[in-house]
Amino acid sequence: MIKSVVKMGDVLDALAEARQDVGLSEIAVRSGLQSGQAHKYLASMIEIGIAEQDPRTGKYRLGPAALKVGLSALARQDILSTTQSAVKAFCEDQGLTGHVAVWGPSGPVIVALYRAGSPFVTTLGLGVVAPLTTSATGLIFLAFSSPSLVKSVLEGESGDAPTATEAMEGRIAEIRETRSAFVSGTMIPGLCARSAPILNLQNEVACSVTLVSSSETVLTRDSEATNALHDLCRTLSSRFGATI
Repeated sequence: MIKSVVKMGDVLDALAEARQDVGLSEIAVRSGLQSGQAHKYLASMIEIGIAEQDPRTGKYRLGPAALKVGLSALARQDILSTTQSAVKAFCEDQGLTGHVAVWGPSGPVIVALYRAGSPFVTTLGLGVVAPLTTSATGLIFLAFSSPSLVKSVLEGESGDAPTATEAMEGRIAEIRETRSAFVSGTMIPGLCARSAPILNLQNEVACSVTLVSSSETVLTRDSEATNALHDLCRTLSSRFGATI
């Protein structure tokens, strides 16, 4: 009985990871089962609504019951508190100062700050609003938020300069591709920052995680701390339903 449940779970994983309708043979390969075995489990899953089969193509996808379970699990996820706990442990492990920010009425606002490693003087603190175009945190929100959300704040920062947003397009495209933003000295002189997004079910930024250091070497594109930051944020984003 237990083995059957595990094997059905393998089939369910195969459907979830496919991200699109998938044929029986591919499901069998992904789940490590023979086609006949996979078909048997799929038949049971269709019966209870966890899977469904397209009558035209014969391919399979997750069913309404799977969607209901998934949405129920996501509804119980507290993104902010889960992220804060993970980032606190992460900063202690890395020996670096970091913070978590969420979108507020005036832009990204720091809601959690963890100091570790070598101390340095900074104006960073809880409640500080990060500028969109000159902070790593702000650039993450600029890159991964809907344009309508950031429009008024961005216009306020740009003032009367009509080309301000156009000049950012190349940089924003790179940030979206690498899922990482870096600044040095543009928000606080003498400090650099590397930020990455925590994405939600809609693949939009729910919050950002930013590391701060007085040494650029610590936060280079391929540094140990940067890679660890990316791993953390991708893991949390996947947990919260992001698909990119």
